[in-house]
Amino acid sequence: KPHALILARGGSKGIPKKNVKPLNGVPLLVYNVKAALASQIFARVVVSSDDDEILAVAVAAGAEGFARSAASATDTASSEAGIADY
Repeated sequence: KPHALILARGGSKGIPKKNVKPLNGVPLLVYNVKAALASQIFARVVVSSDDDEILAVAVAAGAEGFARSAASATDTASSEAGIADY
């Protein structure tokens, strides 16, 4: 089975900390984690982030946390850099 890799950088400029901001009382990131888990098509659901709070929310929602490197989490880093870091 494939892995689900959710990239959730902590340094968003548009909406700071958007991944942990509540939407209907639930952190935004949790919706993605729960959908991936509910699909039952992934061997692992992993959230890759440079932010400890995001990783804690991800783990509490049932995902695995992966500490992304600072180099792959800059404003100019591509999604591909985050994937390669994993």
